[in-house]
Formats: sequence, structure tokens, C-alpha cells
Amino acid sequence: MAGIKKTALLIIIMLLLFLPLETPARQGQASAKEEPVVWEKDGVLWAGKAWSTRIGDLRLAYFTGSPEEIGAQMFHLVIAPEFEKMMESFAFIKQQGLSGGFLERTFKNFYAKFKFIPTFKRHIPREYIRELKGFARATGDPRPGRLVNDLLMSNAWQDVSLVYGGCSFFAAWGEATGNGGMLVGRNLDYAGLGQLAEFQSVNFYEPETGYKFVTVNYPSMVGIMHGMNEKGIVIAKAYSTVVPEEATVDGIPFTIMLRHALQYGGSINEVIDIIKNTPRTVGLNILVADAARREAVVLEVSAYRMTIRRADRADANFIYGANRFLTPYLEEYQKPGWLSSAFREARFERLKQVFWGDLTVEDAVRILRDKGSENPDAPVLLPSIQNYATIASMVFDPDRLEIWVSAPGGFLTTDQIFTGISAAEVWRTGQPPTPFGFIPATEATPEVQAWQQVMTAAEASDQRKKELLTPVVERYPKAGYPLYLLGMTCLRTGELQAALDYLEQCVTRAELPDPYYLLAAHAWLGVGYDTLGLREQALQHYEAGLAVELLEDVDPVFPQICRVGLRSPLSINEKGQIKQAHRE
Repeated sequence: MAGIKKTALLIIIMLLLFLPLETPARQGQASAKEEPVVWEKDGVLWAGKAWSTRIGDLRLAYFTGSPEEIGAQMFHLVIAPEFEKMMESFAFIKQQGLSGGFLERTFKNFYAKFKFIPTFKRHIPREYIRELKGFARATGDPRPGRLVNDLLMSNAWQDVSLVYGGCSFFAAWGEATGNGGMLVGRNLDYAGLGQLAEFQSVNFYEPETGYKFVTVNYPSMVGIMHGMNEKGIVIAKAYSTVVPEEATVDGIPFTIMLRHALQYGGSINEVIDIIKNTPRTVGLNILVADAARREAVVLEVSAYRMTIRRADRADANFIYGANRFLTPYLEEYQKPGWLSSAFREARFERLKQVFWGDLTVEDAVRILRDKGSENPDAPVLLPSIQNYATIASMVFDPDRLEIWVSAPGGFLTTDQIFTGISAAEVWRTGQPPTPFGFIPATEATPEVQAWQQVMTAAEASDQRKKELLTPVVERYPKAGYPLYLLGMTCLRTGELQAALDYLEQCVTRAELPDPYYLLAAHAWLGVGYDTLGLREQALQHYEAGLAVELLEDVDPVFPQICRVGLRSPLSINEKGQIKQAHRE
């Protein structure tokens, strides 16, 4: 019987290899239904009443009508004009959702077909399935049903793969702002989406049901990660990892849940009710701001639990969030994992004091551009509210229904020009808007350039890291983070003594406002000295690492290295792999 089961399983796996999720066919294929006429005039691409255009490097699009019409408009106006590049983005999203080894990809394909897709379709409001169908129909694909499934997975891959990025947001209103109005700032941080950064688009929606809304989004996304509607409601999310028991795929992909809440929530209470009554999937912090009520809250949610965090009474007009729960109720279900949330929260507290009482749009942009220090003569060169994973930044002014968006440009986007656009004008006229203002790019001082080099190095190859970081640590020897990065790079490239020199500087002479890096540096120093047979030095660093007072719970990797190292010598090989050293 066991042999029969193994044979049947092998047959299923082999069949799945020939049943991949499909990607859209070329635009030239015949469509089953009549599509809108597409034409271009004065730099604007039109499809019926819908359009797409550019302001500098910034893409803008306006969609209107039925769900099927909106889906078709997205394809004709956003996808088709740059088809080859857009197909690369589809392939990248699919790769993220099906990442892993051979058997893992096969398993996910199997589950996508027989579990994820049927589950999502059962829960998702029908209008969003209709929107995907309109998109699929517009491609002319001969099998639009399978394409709808593929598009659905591209909207749900973050739920399926449990891929977590960073993200920060804040809201200020009343006494905190210069005019008493409300401002919401938001950074989207996710290094894994770097390849999609250039495809960012400011999308204005005027659906046949619900409220008009605007979002900054990416191709084929029906769901949203942030946005503002015509009632002055602003929504923004940040991941917050939960224990496995608090996550599920038996719900609505969270981006579509947020789209539904923004499209149909006319007040803060209506948004709360929608999210409360939606079958959820993963852990999230969700900012909900209501300009009419002069109130903003953060919903801390898992798949099965939810609580509402309000602004502190002492500073009742300012609230912020990163990637950890701050209410005791949800903290109990937090999965340990360091995402520098505590450090970013501390920066929000500091910047709140700096700008309190006169906070303007320009100040909101300064907060989003924060680099961890206000002293240009002693920069910490540390990831902060802006960091190496920030791929989109925006400020919402829901009183005026205006949005300020940074130009797309990879991980340094927040330092680029912000363009001010009136959503109210777009919804009133249905025409491409004229920008009403610009906030200049960050001044390229030596300190800013050094910080940008360090952030670029964080995601670069080892050789490129050395090229970028070496001049920085020579100029700023007290900045701990670039020393840490350079030490880690040398460990990976087999330059053990150089690695120990940099890491020793990191823990003895440098400034590290986020102690996580201090713990990590001590752990690696212990392993390095063990590798050289210098056991006493190794033990000192293992003990020092465990003595570091952390700002938040972290994953157990570095504490575990220190604990194991205290019991038995460790070693690191030329590939950067840690193993227990052989005793003589």
C-alpha cells in the first residue's frame, strides 16, 4: 500500500509540472468582447473616459466605470504600452509567490490550484473577481479563466508566502499641525519589491459603486497597500509578524481587504467594521485616519484577533506605527523577529517633538526622509524611517484631498522630488491634473551622500559593498552600521582578520543607536575568534552579546550563536557558514 501511495504522489507531482500558472498573452490576440478604443493625444493615452499620463518620471492613471471596464482599462493604459517590461514584473511577482526549491514550488502550484485560489474566490467580493476578468479579457488570452487565477495569485502572493517587509506610517492633526488639519505620511519598505519600484503608478479610481479613491500601486494589483478616498479616509498598512496559529490563507488577501475598506468605508467606524468582519489572513498594523472626525487609529490585527490602538492622551493628535504590535493584547501573539521597529518608533517620538504645533507637508516629508540622526556633524548612517528597503513614499492631505508622491527610483526614492497632485481635481474633471507644487529632492550634502552610499551597499554585491563602504568608514569612523556591514562582508569573502578589525571598531569605538547590530557584531566576533583558536576573546564576545539590552524581541539566531558558543567553540568557513569546531 505504501508503494502505491508513493507512486500516486509522484504522478501528481509530475502532472503539476505541466500545469503552471499562466501569464498574459500578447495584446494582439483576439478579444472575446469589444474593447475600448485606445488613442493618444498630447502625451495622454486614452481608453474611453479613462487615461494614463506622466508628470516627469511619475506615472498617473484614471480608471472609471464597471469592474470589468476598470480591469480592461488597467491593461490597455498601464500594461500594454510597456508590455515587455510589464511581463517582467508579472514574472517577478509569480517567482516571489512560488519561491523555493523544486518540491516547494511544485507544492505551491498544487496548493494554488486546489486550495488558495478556490478559498480566495469564495471570500473575495465578486466585483474584484469581475475586475480581474475584465483585465484578462482585455489581454486577448484564449484561456482567460486561468489567467484570472494567475492574476489572483499575484494579488495574494504576500499572504501565501508570508513575506514581510518593513514600512512606517504616521498621522498628525489638530494641535500637532500648522493649520489644525490632518496629514498622513507613509513609507513602503520592502527590498524584495525593488524590481517593481520603477513601475509605481498613482491610480485614481471612480468606480460605479462605493467611493472614489486614489492609491500608489503596481501593475495588475486590484488590492491596495495604502490610499485615500473622497470622504477624507486614509488607510496604510505595515506587516506585523504573528505566531503561526494566528495566520491562515482561509480569508481575503489583505490588499483586497484594504481596497474594499477604502472603497466602501466613509468613516473611521465603517472602516473598522469592514476590517473586523472580513476573514483575514496575516498580521498587520493598519492606520485608519478620518479627516472629518479629526481622528486616527492603528488597527492591530491577526487572522483571528483585532484591537484598536489610539493616540496617547498626552499627545492625542499624533500616532505612528512600524512592524510590531504595541498593545498588550496583540503583543502576546507577536512572532519574534527584528525589523528595527523600536528604533523607528523612537525616531517618530523625537521628530514629533521637533515639529509639534507647526507640522506642514514639507515637515511630513522631512519625517519620511529621516536618517536616524539630527546632527549632520555626527551621522549614525543607520537605516531609519527611511532605509535601504524604502521603495515608495507619500503624504496624504485628506482635508484638501491632495497627495504628494515621491518620484519612483529604487531604494532612494524618498530623497527624490515629491509632486503634489489634487485628487479632488481629478475626480471633479475626469482629466489629467496639473501638479500644484513640488518639494525639492534632498540636498546632496556629504552626510546625505554617505548615508545613501551605505543604504545602497546594504543590498549590493560583496565587491560593491567594499567599494561603497570603505571610503565611508574612513570618513566617519564612529558610524557603527557601515563598520558592521563591512565586517560582515569580509567574513563572507574569507578576510577573517580584516572582518575582526572592522567589527572590533564597531563594538568599541562606534555609535550604534539600535543595539541589535551590537548583539550581531559580538556574535560574529565570537565566531571569528573561535575560528582563529582564540577562545578567551571569543568567550568575552559571546557573553557581551547576551548582555546587550535589546529594544525589541528578535529572532533567536544571534542569541543562539552566543549561547552555543559559550558551551563549545564555533568556526566559520569560507562560505560564511557557522559550524561547531572540532575539538582536539
